[in-house]
Amino acid sequence: RQLGVPGEFARAYVVAHEFGHHIQNLRGTNERVSAGSQGANSASVALELQADCYAGIWSGQLNRERKLDLNDAKEAILSTGRAGDDVRGIPGRKWGHGSARDRIAWFAEGWNNGTRAACDTSTAEVGAVFAEARRLGVHQVLQPLARREALAGQASPPQQVGQ
Repeated sequence: RQLGVPGEFARAYVVAHEFGHHIQNLRGTNERVSAGSQGANSASVALELQADCYAGIWSGQLNRERKLDLNDAKEAILSTGRAGDDVRGIPGRKWGHGSARDRIAWFAEGWNNGTRAACDTSTAEVGAVFAEARRLGVHQVLQPLARREALAGQASPPQQVGQ
């Protein structure tokens, strides 16, 4: 509700993101981040982006199992974007969660690749993920889903993503 995105899957994204933090805790990732880390390139932001990526892995798996529809995907992406520090008006030097675009990019990285290794926000590949997201633009994340939704609409209901 805080993010202003209606729908059940918006809430499911938040739970998946928080579960991503639990995974970080179990793996000891949280321990390697200094307390009070802030700023667009901080370790704190890297943790948040990784949690978004983990949420993307789970959401992408649901999509592959045909348990999501286009509205579910839109809710997750809207929730991810609205949690961005830039959207919430936080000055860049105080960021702790990352920009809307970067959060969506990492959610999409998890969705598309489906592996924990794809969510390593501490490697040189981080720049490549950001560059690709900026090159494509946020709307490209949903484009394959929209095509599948349209094809599913030609078949019998219920319309499922991933056909």
